[in-house]
Amino acid sequence: MQILAESKNYIVFHEYEMVILKIKKLEKEILIGDFYGEPQMAVISEQETYCAICGCGVIIYYLQPPFIEYEYHKKTNQWKEWGREKQEIWVESIKCIDNHILQIKTESGECVYMNPYNLVEEINNQFAVTSFSPMLYDKNTYQVYMILKGSKCSITEIKVFSKLCNINYIQSNNILKNEKNLIGEGNAYWVRDILEKLMKYNIDYETVPPYCHKIHGILPKTEK
Repeated sequence: MQILAESKNYIVFHEYEMVILKIKKLEKEILIGDFYGEPQMAVISEQETYCAICGCGVIIYYLQPPFIEYEYHKKTNQWKEWGREKQEIWVESIKCIDNHILQIKTESGECVYMNPYNLVEEINNQFAVTSFSPMLYDKNTYQVYMILKGSKCSITEIKVFSKLCNINYIQSNNILKNEKNLIGEGNAYWVRDILEKLMKYNIDYETVPPYCHKIHGILPKTEK
């Protein structure tokens, strides 16, 4: 075991090609990456919102529930990958410039700066227009709750809660006993993805603190 990075609440280490995240408070270990030829290094953002690991490409793993274990070719909001799919890019080092800018140095000598939440790269020392968003500078940690429409949870509410929390229908049904039920907590980008799904299925929700960023041009409601 070799430690790659450590913060107040997390330790990142690797065993050969596998990268493991240890959540100190829970004494829980989760696979968060797999690197051909072993990982080069890892960094944890100052606010502990993500961990970035490099080697053959980069994996950015977001430190928020439900802490899904890494799998190749899996599409999820739990992590993003750079330089690992169509074209492999060998990375020498990575550095958190701040919570919203990640510096990547490749073995070929190229230096790339990007937003770790949407992988928008810097263009001519200025971020692309699409990266200029209030969410980029939003440092809040949000909690998202599902609000039941009736006295009992509906089939749709069970299915959506199950999918968002990565649990089965029985577990979901057993949890949804109160009017207000916590789905999870995370940064503004994570909340956006969760609210998109809740709005798609017409699920009532509440965010704490109130979420003030538009989704597809619409300002989400902040309470039932």
